[in-house]
This record gives sequence, C-alpha cells and structure tokens, in this order.
Amino acid sequence: MAIPRDLRVHRPETVDEALALLDELGDDAAPYAGGTELVMLLKLGLTSVRDLVDVRRIPLLQGIRLLDHGALRVGAATTHRELHQCALASRWPSLPEMEATVGNVRVMSMGTLGGNLCFADPQSDPATYLTAVAATLVCTAADGSARRLPVQDFLLDAYSTSLRHGTELLASIEIPPLDDGCVIAHRKIAFGERPDVTCALRLRARDGYAEQVCLVLGSMTGRPLVTDAGRQLERSRLADLVTGSALVRDVAQAAADEAHAVALTDSRGRHARVLAVNLVEQVVAVATDRLDAGAVVP
Repeated sequence: MAIPRDLRVHRPETVDEALALLDELGDDAAPYAGGTELVMLLKLGLTSVRDLVDVRRIPLLQGIRLLDHGALRVGAATTHRELHQCALASRWPSLPEMEATVGNVRVMSMGTLGGNLCFADPQSDPATYLTAVAATLVCTAADGSARRLPVQDFLLDAYSTSLRHGTELLASIEIPPLDDGCVIAHRKIAFGERPDVTCALRLRARDGYAEQVCLVLGSMTGRPLVTDAGRQLERSRLADLVTGSALVRDVAQAAADEAHAVALTDSRGRHARVLAVNLVEQVVAVATDRLDAGAVVP
C-alpha cells in the first residue's frame, strides 16, 4: 500500500513552531524525525494522520555532547547510526554496542533514539538499556519549561507514553555517568528484525561484592520491567556470579517468571520464559567477564 497522496509535511525550525502546529492540527497530526515506524503505519493504512510535523531541524533536538556533570546528552533527533559512531558515546562502550544491532540498515540510518522511545514499541533495544542505566528523558514545552522523567515514567505501556501531545516534545535523553567499578551488559534474542526478548544488567563491583544492581527484562512486556529478582544479586559475592551457579540460575528463573506474569499476549508462551532465563544468565556472564577483564566502565 502506498503513502496517502493527501499527506502534508510541515518543517518547523523551533519547538514553539512545532508545538503550535501540533496544537492547531490536533489528532490529524503527528511529530516525526526518522519516520521509520510511522511511514510503515501509513503504508498499511493503520493511522489516520494526514499532517506530519518534521522535528529534525529543531536545534534543541540535535547533537550529542557531554554535560558539565559528566552525563551524555543525546538529542532526540539523533539517529541510531550517529549514536553508534559517536566518539563521545564510546565512553559508554555498551551503548554503541547496543545501538549497533538496532533494526536493519534503514532503521539504523533513519530511525532516531527519540522516535524509538516516543513510538513506544515494546520490542525495543534502547528502552531496556536506558532503563538499566537510569537515563533521564527531557520533555520540553513551548515556554521553555521541561519535565525530566525516568524511562519508567515516560513509557506507560505498549505504544503509550506520558508525553503531552501538542504541548511538549521529547527534546533529549541524558545518560548519567556511572560510578567507578560499574559495568553494563545488554543482550537480546531476535528471530527477526525486532527483539523477542531483551535484557540489561547494571551492577557495581566493590570489595568483591555486587551493589547498585538493576536487572531489566524487556520486549516481552508492555514496557521494560525492572525485576525484583535482580535485587537478590545485591551484596552477593562476585565469585558466586558464575554461569551455572545456583544463585544465577535462581535469579534468572525468578526474573523470567516476573516478566512472564505481565507479558504481552503473544509473549506468554513457554518459549519466551525460557529465552528470558537464558538472557539473564548471559548478561550476568558478560558483566562478570568485563569485571574480570578490568573493564569496569559502562
């Protein structure tokens, strides 16, 4: 199916202009940057949107830079390829590593980090990763005021966010600096272009023990799930976090059970739970391998 011929594209150059257009056009309009998801919906006739507000030219939504407190600020209109190739992002080695496997060539080149989050497709690599690293999403209004939200407050459910349509735009994503001794591991299992299960783990090694643990499962749930099971790794001996250990096996099973209990309908099969168990064991192994190699950076 072709894109509707009556589709109109607007190209504002400021947040004020973009929000004024969205307010004026109402439900017939949608903001877009890369458009990789929205164009697909248009071709399939699954949306009634007839006005596209292209936000790529807005300076506030562009660029990647370090903030004074060491956080990485990523403009919402930054493409996955730009983030993957950015020298600054390499300070978080797991970040370009995650971005390198997002979607296909088209999604990498055209898709944006902000667009991925705003579309809120549950089968998402970035959302799971950004939840684990405690990223902050900055939503900006026309008057310059901003709401700063953790990923869990921005993503409400599958294809649902707390972004206020017509009154604010997602301007940037801030990834905080991690403490000395922190590692991040992210892995996924995908049978197509979209991940079926994603998993990310953040932990800090201190005096031979694990702390600041955050274990997240995604893609099988409406939004990334910060598991309670991950807390079982808190204050555990790093020497016990080995593949096949009773502790890792129990945590992996408990985390998979949590995600399965709130999984999307098509992810409730037994296979998804098995995949989740496998992924949790993988990210624990990756994290401990990086600690053993002295790679105590995110």
